[in-house]
Amino acid sequence: MKQVIQRFSGALRLGLMVFVALGAMVLLMVWLAGGFTRKIAPREPGAPPLPPADLPVTTVTATRVPVVREVTGSIAAQHEIHVASQLLGRVTAVHASAGQRVTQGQVLVELEEAELRSRLQQAEALLRQAVDRLERTEKQVQGKTLSEAELVRARTEEEAARARVDEAQTVLAKTRILAPADGVLIERLCEVGDTVTPGQAVARLYDRLQLIATVPESLLTRLSVGDEVAVQVDALGKGACAGQIDEIVPQAQALSRAFQVKVTGPCPAGLIPGMFGRMRIPLGAREELHVPTTAIRRVGQVPTVFRVLPDGSLLRQFVQLGEAGADTVVVTSGLEVGDRVVTDAARVTPAGERP
Repeated sequence: MKQVIQRFSGALRLGLMVFVALGAMVLLMVWLAGGFTRKIAPREPGAPPLPPADLPVTTVTATRVPVVREVTGSIAAQHEIHVASQLLGRVTAVHASAGQRVTQGQVLVELEEAELRSRLQQAEALLRQAVDRLERTEKQVQGKTLSEAELVRARTEEEAARARVDEAQTVLAKTRILAPADGVLIERLCEVGDTVTPGQAVARLYDRLQLIATVPESLLTRLSVGDEVAVQVDALGKGACAGQIDEIVPQAQALSRAFQVKVTGPCPAGLIPGMFGRMRIPLGAREELHVPTTAIRRVGQVPTVFRVLPDGSLLRQFVQLGEAGADTVVVTSGLEVGDRVVTDAARVTPAGERP
């Protein structure tokens, strides 16, 4: 008998638990369906028009805006110049550092010149002797004491001595390594005390900077050499600047099917090679619908507006939004040109909505 009672009690508890669970599920479904929220009574057919007369309303119009495609690239030097030594010698002075702007003819590096200056002085002394000998020979030839052959030999010696002086001066001048053009020094490749050899680079510099952008082949027909485009470098924190297409490389990259386009122009301050840049390619214009930001009311995460119907009542209209500005937002779907919407959605009460 005791076992029967225990089995009956267990079944009763199980049934009670099932009943409670089913009741909870029913209450949850009623709550999700809005059974516990206050309902808005529908408007009667003869109800007065809504909204109130002082509610601000605007008419949706279309605005033409330019269509732009951005492509990315990197800042690079248009011409990179390697400045090299023409002599074997020891560096005695370096007058440039990385990032410094230099002008054509400016001294960048000096080499030891003592030995070469001594050679120049010797050549100049031999030239003076050759000039004196030539002058004496000319007088003796006039006095008939020397032949014309001696005069020719003296002139030849004088010309050779003058050539040795010119050569010594040229070699001495090469101890001062100059900037071959205006530009910015990328790096110096020698220090005081180093020994450089002929052909060894002592510095690198560039003359101008350019943006090398990768453009898909589908956009290539919209670009031509000489076109003006907008260029922006995010690292500088400034707006876009005007550039000009200087070159379109006539060969596509096999994997990406894209071309390299080189853009030059006035470079903003702080621009250096290797920076990330953007080029904006104009693609025409399109029409956009704008509404005030205050006209948007969200239901959860869904944006809506209140559209004014011909009878003066309001209809909650679901919309899709695009790019937002300071005071307006683009509506990509849900409205048409000529629709009238409430500009201050916060002032609309539930009683003013059409069911």
